[in-house]
Amino acid sequence: MGDKFSRQSIINIILIILLIIVIGYVAMDKYSDARQAERVNLYQQGARAGYEQAVVKIMQEAVTCKAVPITYQNSTLNLIATGCLQQPKAPVTT
Repeated sequence: MGDKFSRQSIINIILIILLIIVIGYVAMDKYSDARQAERVNLYQQGARAGYEQAVVKIMQEAVTCKAVPITYQNSTLNLIATGCLQQPKAPVTT
């Protein structure tokens, strides 16, 4: 009877240890997922702020009525605010 009790105790201890390991693994996995989501969120906020700063900079330069060069890879495009373009005057007819 004493041998059976010690066997049962060993099995219970092993099961408790396995349960603690599983709970620890799940907790670490959830923590890792939360940290990754936080990093992605920070990255997206930074990208959004960068886009916003770029647009504001382009708008600030465009209102000076100078061409604003925008370059991507090997292509450059010069932007000019349409309000800066002079409208041709209609010919005066009499």
